[in-house]
Amino acid sequence: MGAARAASDGIAPSASSTHWSCWPWFLHQIELSGDAFLQNFQILQHHQLLSAFAQAIRDCTFAQSPLGNDKPVAGTCFAAVNNVAQAFEASGFPNPTPDAVGKKSFMLHRLHRGFKNLDGSTRHQKCISVDEILHMCSRASSCPLLTAFQQNCLLGFFFAMHSCENFKVSGPRQTCPIRLRNVVFWKNNLIIPHCSNLLESAHKVTLHSE
Repeated sequence: MGAARAASDGIAPSASSTHWSCWPWFLHQIELSGDAFLQNFQILQHHQLLSAFAQAIRDCTFAQSPLGNDKPVAGTCFAAVNNVAQAFEASGFPNPTPDAVGKKSFMLHRLHRGFKNLDGSTRHQKCISVDEILHMCSRASSCPLLTAFQQNCLLGFFFAMHSCENFKVSGPRQTCPIRLRNVVFWKNNLIIPHCSNLLESAHKVTLHSE
């Protein structure tokens, strides 16, 4: 699941650090080590290198897609480019993506559009309704397994989780389902043990990866 996800403040995991760690490795592979912020390159060369980096993300150079032969979509590739650009700015260097007049690079724009054209249209899936969730989870039952299923459904709905994060599913998946040890209860910035009778008084609950 990545970084901790907090119920109280909606913290979401970020891939920024992962993308930035790929950037020096990419430069090393093309024999340009030692200049991670491209200080010795012109603006057009910045765009050429960032385009090549986006293509490397697209080609699963850094990690194979968990979905087999599927390539990362355009949004994923250019999220990586944007995260690298943000790392430039965070370190006090100019954003490498604009052109000489401050507009978005034509080269990066065309590559992004080309990726989107190849991706095709988005296939949307219908969301389960809140009423259906409540109806499913309000069924009276003396079966511990069904009770656990209902509680797990509510947990996943509250944290806006993918089904593969709180249930075992068939087919390719990108994460491991949570375990009891991944759920942490907090009160006054202190962890409440799972065996405590104070769990219901917790101020917040966080979910942590393995």
